[in-house]
Amino acid sequence: MIHRTISNGVTCPTVRVRGLNAGGVGLASKTVSVTPGVVPSPPGQPTLDSVTATSATISWAASTPKTGLAVSGYTYSAYSVLSGVTAVGSCNTTTQLSCTISGLTAGVKYTIKGIATNVIGDSATSRAVGSVIPRAVPSTPTITTVIAGTTNRIAVVSWNPTTANGSPVTNYTVTTFTTAGTPISRGCSVNGTRTSCAVTALPVGGSYEFRLTATNAVRISTEATYGPWTN
Repeated sequence: MIHRTISNGVTCPTVRVRGLNAGGVGLASKTVSVTPGVVPSPPGQPTLDSVTATSATISWAASTPKTGLAVSGYTYSAYSVLSGVTAVGSCNTTTQLSCTISGLTAGVKYTIKGIATNVIGDSATSRAVGSVIPRAVPSTPTITTVIAGTTNRIAVVSWNPTTANGSPVTNYTVTTFTTAGTPISRGCSVNGTRTSCAVTALPVGGSYEFRLTATNAVRISTEATYGPWTN
């Protein structure tokens, strides 16, 4: 067999093989292309940097090139913990060590893992990060009605349940303002399963604006407003 030195990662298009025995050297085979080298090492286990209701942003440590072959790209994918076989979202980079996986579902638990690629092929899979749950602040709630209670100093504020965006609503809070925007120390707060609460001890003859927020483990939603309302 005759051979020559070939650099790692350089494709040699003129490699041929001949058989050799006591009778001599046989005919050459057809030309084949050969690229020597090995795939990269697995990239780092991803770190979860942030989530929204439909995406997860991750970062990772670079793969170690082997035999001098540069890493040409990274692919990280998210898998539902319940199904886990097919990736439900992926992101790709060339040299960057972070990316955002989109198309996820709020409140669903995912694992994320990745591979590195060079001219030879794909690395083994990285270690996975688990229990990734896309979530965000609740959507802005909507106040549906404000009606007088058992006395004209009570206002019963009602609303529709808001979208939790992957993290359950823990409470709703109503604050009260004059229509000029001055806060009044009257309001109410109830747990996230409720859809109404009563604001009490309102001064009679006022004109009021009510503001409603929803809270979950992420933070407080933007305010819904209703008014003017007069007692």
